[in-house]
Amino acid sequence: QGAQASLWESLPASVGLVLVADPAVRLLFQHGQITAHDASLIAYSTQFYAAGIWSYSLLQVINRAYYALHDTFTPLIASAVNIVVNLIVELPLIWLMGEAGMAVGTLVSFSIQAIFMLWLLDRRVGGLDLKPSIAPVFKMLIATAIMAGACLLVRYSPLYPAGDSRWVWLGQLTLITSIGAIVYIISCRSLRISRPELRQ
Repeated sequence: QGAQASLWESLPASVGLVLVADPAVRLLFQHGQITAHDASLIAYSTQFYAAGIWSYSLLQVINRAYYALHDTFTPLIASAVNIVVNLIVELPLIWLMGEAGMAVGTLVSFSIQAIFMLWLLDRRVGGLDLKPSIAPVFKMLIATAIMAGACLLVRYSPLYPAGDSRWVWLGQLTLITSIGAIVYIISCRSLRISRPELRQ
């Protein structure tokens, strides 16, 4: 239930931040010594970091399950392996993608760690009964995809503010986040899955 609740929030958060990375970064950072080019580079890296929010959030639940079993060694070893995987992935990519390569390394390593540790925990306790979670998580993915589609439609519609000022970036950010949140909630309700139900 904790994993489902985490994914209910983190899946749309991952996709949503990918979609709003550009206006959000420009609104927050494009002033002073940060130029438009600098903001573009920051937004590019942010998108890859954002894509890994679901795995980081899931790990917070999984690690606490290990701690409840009085096992601090497994999360420690997994974190050490995570660093190694991160380096293996990011070092070659830094030459190809610049600083965004580090973000890709983080995305890949945390995703692998979350899935592996969940699988290991399932074996450790003799089964977490994860099969009933498959349908709700699949529905969350569908709702997230619908949300992403709606946000992209808005982004390329005449309603999307155009320009290069803080008010424009604020309008872009507000419009996409609002539409995304509304569409995701409606999609979840239509698919008969909601946050309170995950607590039951």
